[in-house]
Amino acid sequence: MKNKIIKYFFIIFFLPLITKAFSNDDFIIESNTIEYKENNNVIIATGNVKITSKDNVKISADQSEYIKLTNELFLNGNVEIIDQDKEIRIQSEKVRYYKNKELIQSIGTTNIDFGNNYTIDTTDLDYLRLKN
Repeated sequence: MKNKIIKYFFIIFFLPLITKAFSNDDFIIESNTIEYKENNNVIIATGNVKITSKDNVKISADQSEYIKLTNELFLNGNVEIIDQDKEIRIQSEKVRYYKNKELIQSIGTTNIDFGNNYTIDTTDLDYLRLKN
């Protein structure tokens, strides 16, 4: 009986942690489904993807693919990136985030909000986070 209680305790309290991947110190990835392809060092997340970086960037998308070796993140579907330090919000359908270069590239129609002051509608944006 005691072993059954312990088993259920672990299932109830640790099951939600299964869909969370700590890819490295740069990103924490959460989603409905996470697949880790060890031979390629790739993390694929689908469904309600939420990604948090250690430098105050919040990302949401329908699907993401993170390549650990090159530190590149590819995002698809309802992508929203919020740079909380600079108060910038980027929305697009497809985005590439090259973490080592701090380069965010949107592909296609893109909306950028700068705080509450400015909004820009454009296509194919390159945003260098480290530049002022």
